[in-house]
Amino acid sequence: MIEAKIPDNLFEGKECLSYGIPWQTEGSIHKENETINNEDVAFELGTGGSTIFLARRCKHVIAVETSHEWSKDVVAALDNDGLENITYKVLPNEEDIISFIKDFDTSPITIFSVDTQGGYGRSAMLDAFLSKGVSPNLKMIVLDNYGHEGLFPNHWDKDNFMGEDWDVFTYPHERWAGNGTRLYIKKQK
Repeated sequence: MIEAKIPDNLFEGKECLSYGIPWQTEGSIHKENETINNEDVAFELGTGGSTIFLARRCKHVIAVETSHEWSKDVVAALDNDGLENITYKVLPNEEDIISFIKDFDTSPITIFSVDTQGGYGRSAMLDAFLSKGVSPNLKMIVLDNYGHEGLFPNHWDKDNFMGEDWDVFTYPHERWAGNGTRLYIKKQK
């Protein structure tokens, strides 16, 4: 397991890319670090330090970014770190992202993360992923800003929409938009 180094100013998010950590609440980063292994296949919507964090720990990462400008910084950081286990796409609008999800074989995905920029319907993206059926391989869902009604209109007020086979880990922060980060982790049988 690779240790996750957390900057003191995590809330601001300015150094997450250079530290190679997600711009999420600290507890969620540590829990992900404990849970992820080198056989995982991650599918993330919204890229940055999380992309490096996942690529350092997972077998493969499918990363979808909405900003052409931000993608240049992320790709440069990935190249700088020598990470090549990533399929990186820039899809600047919500409809293209949802279409991509619907056409993509999600069955090998073990980790699904939704953390796109504001202005994108994260619930619609999550629903598109879940509507394909929950693969037995899926073991974790990451929702940053989980309690933001505008970002997650279908999910913000639901503690566990995944059902009794899943544990919910909530990591609030008083200054975080949408209350913080929430992880859904499949129970081990």
